[in-house]
Amino acid sequence: MHSKYYRCPSQYKGTVICVGYASSGVDITHELRKNGCNVYVAKKDITKQEELYTLQEGAVDYFSTVTSFISKPVDVFNKDGCSYVVTEHGNKVQCDHIIYCTGYCYEYPFFEPDTIMMHDKCVHPLYKHLVHLYYPSLAFVGLPYNVLPFLLFEAQAEYLASLWSRQVALPLFQVRYKKMLSTYSDAQGKNQFPNHVHKLSEGQWDYVMDLYAAAMKLSDKIISSIELIKEVFEDTAKNKERNPLGFRTVNYQIDFGRKVWKHK
Repeated sequence: MHSKYYRCPSQYKGTVICVGYASSGVDITHELRKNGCNVYVAKKDITKQEELYTLQEGAVDYFSTVTSFISKPVDVFNKDGCSYVVTEHGNKVQCDHIIYCTGYCYEYPFFEPDTIMMHDKCVHPLYKHLVHLYYPSLAFVGLPYNVLPFLLFEAQAEYLASLWSRQVALPLFQVRYKKMLSTYSDAQGKNQFPNHVHKLSEGQWDYVMDLYAAAMKLSDKIISSIELIKEVFEDTAKNKERNPLGFRTVNYQIDFGRKVWKHK
């Protein structure tokens, strides 16, 4: 089951495997644990030694990527009808439920296939993750992820407003094309191509600054505001690691004039 269908932890009993540990994976995992479920998290970059320690000692409820799922129906030889997954390192983990917290795919069925193309999670051809390379009056706001959404959306909207009102002009096609290729090249260097081309993470701050600069609206005030917001964002991330269920209850007071923030 995908996490988009998850509604309530009381629907689940026994052992649950959550595949993925980003925003929805963190929330669902800790809700299920609080509700009494035995929860494992399948995530990348777990070594075989770490996985064995987890499965044998129960110290940390993580293991490596799931490679296959085996479901055995109830029969005379298998009275419990047990199902299990096989991990990347070949270990078998029995489970009652699997929830895929693996994000979402992009889909634009209302476009002709040659208008916009999708390769896994890569939408192309786009300039700045936003403007269609061949149809500059067509834009896709909100594609990047692992970002602070509304800050990014606002920057994209500012750029489009300046562009479409002809306050600024697009670079030549060859420049836009090279920029798109460099975006793919950067993603390849981070092992993010093609699945995670739009995954910005730490790159989101330079991306937002770049959009404001391209819109001719980058000022000292905007720069200091973005830097302040970045500090709060990073503090929230730390709180999320320490307190996955309660970090949203932390309130912030930001004084953009004095360039300071604090917890309320």
